[in-house]
Amino acid sequence: MKQVKRAVQEQNGQLIVVQMGDENPKYPVVTDGVIQVDVLESIGRSEEWLLDNLSKQGHDNVANIFIAEYDKGAVTVVTYK
Repeated sequence: MKQVKRAVQEQNGQLIVVQMGDENPKYPVVTDGVIQVDVLESIGRSEEWLLDNLSKQGHDNVANIFIAEYDKGAVTVVTYK
């Protein structure tokens, strides 16, 4: 357990484990159209920040997002369509 920096359980039950020393892991900030508030808190970001970031990318409805990942300061989005 001393090697684990952070563990996040996704909505589908999958466990994402970030080990100590891992450089810039990807954090799922939206999964299956649902904002992952606990993940945002763990990376020091707010829901408002995420919604603003998504809007700037042309994504105004979170429900249309399959997954959005935070990685190295940027959010990558995959939609259902």
